[in-house]
Amino acid sequence: MTADNQGAESRSGRIEMLRVALSCFCWLLLQIRRSVGAKFQAIEKNRYKKLKLKADCFKSLRYNRGRRERLCRR
Repeated sequence: MTADNQGAESRSGRIEMLRVALSCFCWLLLQIRRSVGAKFQAIEKNRYKKLKLKADCFKSLRYNRGRRERLCRR
């Protein structure tokens, strides 16, 4: 093997290693993004449920004035 061939193999090996590292890094970023996205989605869903519960509570006030304190304390 000549020095030129050895240099080319070394360069292609480094390029391949960088490509693999980059693909692993991108995969990791994708997993983190999915995880964070799922958490935010759960938070929004929970927030929506609380708002809906509060709205239902205030709607029911018209009909159940006596139960107001117990219903809307949450």
